[in-house]
Amino acid sequence: MKFIVCFSSLVLTAGSLFFIGYLFSIPLFMFQHEYTDVTNGYMTYTGSILPLLIGVVVSFLSKKLISATS
Repeated sequence: MKFIVCFSSLVLTAGSLFFIGYLFSIPLFMFQHEYTDVTNGYMTYTGSILPLLIGVVVSFLSKKLISATS
């Protein structure tokens, strides 16, 4: 039961923040991937993973809350 609640809180929080980022064009909450191939190598750019970090924190707090009430 704890796993389901923690995992669903992670997925719902991160998914909601990514959705809000794309809906309102907030770059801090958008995942962007850019790949550029140049003659001497390549360059990659990956956008914000902040929604995932916030989701992990919410998941951790939900686990602590469930453990405290049990």
